[in-house]
Amino acid sequence: MVLKQKIEQCQLHLERMKQAAEHIRHLYPFQEKNFPLEKYEDLTSLDMFTGRFAKLQDTMGEGLFLEFLKFLGENVVNLSMIDRLNKLEKYKILESTAKWKYLRELRNDLSHEYPNSYSALVTTLNKIFQNYQYLEQTLEKIIHEYSLRA
Repeated sequence: MVLKQKIEQCQLHLERMKQAAEHIRHLYPFQEKNFPLEKYEDLTSLDMFTGRFAKLQDTMGEGLFLEFLKFLGENVVNLSMIDRLNKLEKYKILESTAKWKYLRELRNDLSHEYPNSYSALVTTLNKIFQNYQYLEQTLEKIIHEYSLRA
């Protein structure tokens, strides 16, 4: 039942991320001139959006994918992350390994602080906002396969 717990954990992150996205949708596309954000509600929603994006990406990549492949009967012992991603692409869970790696790079870009220049932050935020639904679509595919096979 570890897979079910990972799915529930991902659903929680996804729900919080979507709620936050709705609160900051009026700021999209993000622009340098709007930073630093002045409204506390916008700042907290943006923090929740980026934090939940990172947590969801981490939970899916480090836990959910492994448990899902085990559920499918795949031998995942000593399997590298790239091999796991390739298997998920083969099962058509991932659109492509490259897309997942791109989202991982965006997640890593969030960890940088931008005290004097918001250019890089705005670029990353716009890319994340354009692509965050991909995490939802990937999670939905796993849930669908799980419900068919459980």
